[in-house]
Amino acid sequence: MRFRVLLSLAFLNGCSRTPQSFPVPAQYNYRAGMEPRIIGAGTAMDDPNADLYLISGVKGREPNSSWRWTEPRAEFRLHPTETKNQFLVVRYSVAGVTFQSTGPVTFSIAVEGKEVFHPRVTEFGIGVWRIPVSENLLRTDRPVAVVMEVDKFYTTPEDGARLGFQVQSIGFEP
Repeated sequence: MRFRVLLSLAFLNGCSRTPQSFPVPAQYNYRAGMEPRIIGAGTAMDDPNADLYLISGVKGREPNSSWRWTEPRAEFRLHPTETKNQFLVVRYSVAGVTFQSTGPVTFSIAVEGKEVFHPRVTEFGIGVWRIPVSENLLRTDRPVAVVMEVDKFYTTPEDGARLGFQVQSIGFEP
């Protein structure tokens, strides 16, 4: 009986405290164009934050490598700081192992859905493109989408992965 009384008092005591209340924290509304920037105008693939720039089609980082493989279609998001006199600069590679299988490949590069460059690569190796981009395709108040596609790809015999090309860096520069 004594146990029941102590148990009842313990329950009543536990229920008598009300939780301390706190005011709702201050809320912030950013004006259009004033949101904090999460990403910049470009990135290198070995940057620890590079994944923030990748939408789809780019493989994961490999240890001790500044390059990343892509699928036949790779999509990036870049946040330009300027719109005038900007170039899309891409450091890319068509690997020898893929070129042996595909031969020459044709790229299609688009900014915000509009094709800006359509080069044909006839040799394997490393290259740099510096592509002028019309200011009406760029925005400074939000990121823009950049899509790179290749017409032929290599399928690995080990796991059937579809490999397009390699990227070392991509970004907008003056």
